[in-house]
Amino acid sequence: MATILSWPLLLVLTASVDSQDLIDAIENTARIKTDGNQIMFAKLETGKYVKVFDDEWPDGTIESVGIFEMDGIARAISVYPVCRSGEWSYGTENYYDKKGRFIGYIEIKNHFNSKCVESSLHRTKTFIKRGGKLKLAKETITDEDGKDMSQAACSDPYDFRPVIIKDARKYIRRIEKE
Repeated sequence: MATILSWPLLLVLTASVDSQDLIDAIENTARIKTDGNQIMFAKLETGKYVKVFDDEWPDGTIESVGIFEMDGIARAISVYPVCRSGEWSYGTENYYDKKGRFIGYIEIKNHFNSKCVESSLHRTKTFIKRGGKLKLAKETITDEDGKDMSQAACSDPYDFRPVIIKDARKYIRRIEKE
């Protein structure tokens, strides 16, 4: 059985973020974990999605999908590929406002093999939607002790593409059909 890492809610706001809808939606995300409804899916090697109950992940899981709803609206969708070797974890966490509109995403990558530290590196990029474009609002690179490594020129041996889900309803309908 595959081991699935639970996804953290790491949100960092900068002073440049001034959209009240965005701020409200992100602040309410913490409530979604406790007050909201969590639905989990496993993407199998066959490409099929199956619902996961009680953390019983099926064999052949290649990706975990977490959907957090509040008041019947998806407010966060996380997508984490499964790494069987343990050398990396990677995920995209998409966020939506109270009306279900896409407001941005966070890309989280933890990995070894950076050649600048013997331990793991933790990279987080927060993108917000501004008009029709996505803008990088915050980026952090730290070692496993939390030390800032952004100036260390650490190599990144892994090239992942974020799973950006702008239309949560359409995405959920698609995976529920399978």
